[in-house]
Amino acid sequence: MDNQTKHKLKLWLGVGTFVLASYGTAQGATHPPGQPPENGVGHPVPEATWSSGRWAWRPTPLWSAMHGGEGGEAGTCAKMLPPALLGKTGGGEGGEGGEGGGHRRDSAADDALLGCYLHLMEGHLRVGMEALQRGDETMARSHFAHPVQEVYDEIAQTLQQRNAAALKEALEALIRADDATALRERHAKVMARLRAALETIPASRRDAAPFVTGIALALLRTAAHEYEEAVDGGNVVNRIEYMDARGFTLTTRELLRAQAPALRRRNGDAAESLMARVDELLAALPHDNPAAGQAPPVSRVLGLVSAAEFQVNAIAPELSRGMGGEGGEGGEGGERGKRAH
Repeated sequence: MDNQTKHKLKLWLGVGTFVLASYGTAQGATHPPGQPPENGVGHPVPEATWSSGRWAWRPTPLWSAMHGGEGGEAGTCAKMLPPALLGKTGGGEGGEGGEGGGHRRDSAADDALLGCYLHLMEGHLRVGMEALQRGDETMARSHFAHPVQEVYDEIAQTLQQRNAAALKEALEALIRADDATALRERHAKVMARLRAALETIPASRRDAAPFVTGIALALLRTAAHEYEEAVDGGNVVNRIEYMDARGFTLTTRELLRAQAPALRRRNGDAAESLMARVDELLAALPHDNPAAGQAPPVSRVLGLVSAAEFQVNAIAPELSRGMGGEGGEGGEGGERGKRAH
């Protein structure tokens, strides 16, 4: 195609990543309404509208969560969870710590934050055990330490109020384990305490499709962020962050599988598509580092997460309520942003 007949159009991938897609107007190769271009992983780009002979784009909630305005000081889950789960009703700018815009913290918000942070802990614990099973005790210990170092303080008060603070004791005992055998035994105890902490969330809420998919979406968003930090030019440059991304994706898969019947009752096709996207993402994040230069591009990972978000909205459309308000000042905390390892 002659370069003079090409028009370059900026396309949102749905997660704030730009690509340049060319099409030849001389040959009439414009995109007709109803057929938006794909996001690079075989799925239509969300948030696309046809106007005045061209596609118009706007960032999805995933982009807003990862790259938008300032988040609150409550940490990762406060930024990555759908605002509807946190009692945010939309509109207006948040105050200090994101406490504006119609936001009212209540038990439902506490449950959402608790569920999110406990599943982040589970992601670290899962990938740590995976490393231990492969004989990498050093990597395992690093991930086993993360729940206490990076997550626990975010939910310490809630766990104390719910008589579930014994989780911290178990996590600290895991860190002090002398050898691989002790690590395995104490890991099992931690997982049991973690499950008990999750069970302080009422089952009617914990097993509901909006809650499950909202937590899953927060985990996937966090995995995408970790992957961005981990990969450069097709190479894994931060093994810890890469494994974090894998761990959060593993946990998402198990969460969705456990609640698959409830999701299918809401929207069977969307539930199957959501689980397929998570399987694709996990396949793109093998335990062993990809060969040099062969790590999937960040755009592919982000595209898969964006496609998963699209299915989440189909399963639980009520989660889209409350979008649009900005968080308050801060944004540091929770997983603590960029970490030095």
